[in-house]
Amino acid sequence: MSWWSTRANRDQPQLELDRSPIEIVLLMVGGIAVVLHFLTVIYYWNQLPEQVPIHFALSGEPDDWGSRTWLIALPLLAAVAWGGLTAMLRIPHRYNYAWPITPENARRQYRLARTMISALSASIAVLFLMMTLEMCRLALGLSSVVGPYWPILILGCLGVLLIWYFVSAHRAR
Repeated sequence: MSWWSTRANRDQPQLELDRSPIEIVLLMVGGIAVVLHFLTVIYYWNQLPEQVPIHFALSGEPDDWGSRTWLIALPLLAAVAWGGLTAMLRIPHRYNYAWPITPENARRQYRLARTMISALSASIAVLFLMMTLEMCRLALGLSSVVGPYWPILILGCLGVLLIWYFVSAHRAR
């Protein structure tokens, strides 16, 4: 038995699912965002001062500064998150679900979960790209694009995604 197996998901049906068109689009959006993320850091690298904002207060103002090498971590983290979540799409029968998975509802539940994971990976990649762009803009003395609305943007994006998933999955029981 694999280390990630639990009694709850060990008996869930294992199905072969093709990627849906929405999954493909979301994976492409996430992949493009990761590539743009690396290109953004490369583009701005020589223009940036040695110190860049690395943390922001709720007001959107930088409250901690660090070496510009911190900017390298963000596209790497985005790539790892996008890649890891993309790899997870292969094993929806291993996920934990809020409702029992049966042979009758497995295909619907797996499809919804995979769509949610695809949307989550794309959202993370795009949000990380936006954070890096914001950090570069502020380091160069340009005005903030998002300003104090970061928490609302992040929580709103993830909140809408989770609400959509749980409502859809509940209906698909």
